[in-house]
Amino acid sequence: MTLLAFDTHKFIKDLSSAGMNIEQAEVLADHYTTLLTDRIATKEDITLLRKDMEHLKQDMVHMKHDLEGKMVSLEERLEGKMVGLEERLEGKMVSLEERLEGKMVGLEERLEGRIESSSKDLLIKMLVSQIGIAGLIVAVLSYTG
Repeated sequence: MTLLAFDTHKFIKDLSSAGMNIEQAEVLADHYTTLLTDRIATKEDITLLRKDMEHLKQDMVHMKHDLEGKMVSLEERLEGKMVGLEERLEGKMVSLEERLEGKMVGLEERLEGRIESSSKDLLIKMLVSQIGIAGLIVAVLSYTG
């Protein structure tokens, strides 16, 4: 318990000279003393509070440094994982591109084969048609002539 400079004797004397009986003044002085010692902060209390606050401040500085270190570590780990993920995705994209290119080459070859086949069929049909027309002309000319 801290001590306050409260002169109870003078307080009792002042109250009794103002007309209060001494027993009442003593009870009132006792209650004021209790109230003052329990409710009012002294210089000593404030000094202790400042020390506690300084310790808390130091603890917070340590916690801040710890958190900063953990955040840097987390950032480095995440960056490493992102680089690994990026590399895997690039590899999968290259693989997919190669497969698609192979399928496109195969499709192109099949289409070229069909076009060639269709062109040959068309040429044969045209040749047959022309031979047929030529035969018809020869037949008409030999009949008329």
